[in-house]
Parts: sequence; structure tokens; C-alpha cells
Amino acid sequence: MTIEALRELLARILDSKNQRREAIYASAVKNLGKDLTLLAPDNLGCAESVSKVVQEVIPSFPIFLSTTQLYAYLMGYWQRVDFPARGDIIISPTGYSTVSGLHGHTGIMGDGVIYSNNAYTGKFDRHLTIGKWKQLLPSFPIYYFRVK
Repeated sequence: MTIEALRELLARILDSKNQRREAIYASAVKNLGKDLTLLAPDNLGCAESVSKVVQEVIPSFPIFLSTTQLYAYLMGYWQRVDFPARGDIIISPTGYSTVSGLHGHTGIMGDGVIYSNNAYTGKFDRHLTIGKWKQLLPSFPIYYFRVK
């Protein structure tokens, strides 16, 4: 086992009692197949969808329509982590790409998959993995955030 894998395992064990993180994951699973974008266009509804999933667990969580605003909020109120666990938010915010004019994306981590708005269907689904995320957003950084 590599040092990185050992660190990841330790981080997950230490955080295994984070009930709000698990509740966010459960909310993501519950919302599979739903159209959660009522304000943003379906092809740009990832931040709104993630906001609504989190808001089911944390009612005070604001609804965001942009990954840039969501990222700024997470930086102030959530814990940034290096090794994601299910229920954590993954985000590559718009404006942070090395190529101008590209839109970012956000989702909620699952077990080997990412739950997010699908721009093609307008539905919340699990169509991405970390590998696919990196292929679709190669010029973006990837950040992970965990509810405190």
C-alpha cells in the first residue's frame, strides 16, 4: 500500500462518523433521475442541483447558480480535503481553467462515481468518475470539500 493510499484510508476512518456527509450522499442517491434545475438552464445546472441536494440536509445552505459562487462559499464554510469520501463535494469552478471561456462543473462524490447534473439530459445522475471528470475538464483544477 502506498503512502497516499494509507493517508486516504486514515482520513476516511477518522471521518467515518460524519453523519451530515453521509446524509448528503443519501440525498444525492435519492435525487437520481430528477430535474433539479428550476432556475439555471439544464446544461448549466450543476451548481443549482448540488445546492438543492445539500439543502435537503442543511436547510440554511444557499442555492447557487454558478460554480464560482459555490466555490467561494465552500472555501469559507467547508473543509477542503485532499482525499474525497462519499458525500463530499467535488468542484472545478468556472474561471479557474487555464483555457478561457470554459464552464466548470460540480458534483457530489459517491462510491467510485460522481453524482451531478447531466448537461445533456437535465437530470441528476451518476454519469462521471474521477477519470472521466479529468478527461472532460483537463484544464481545470479539482477541489474537494467536506461538510464540517
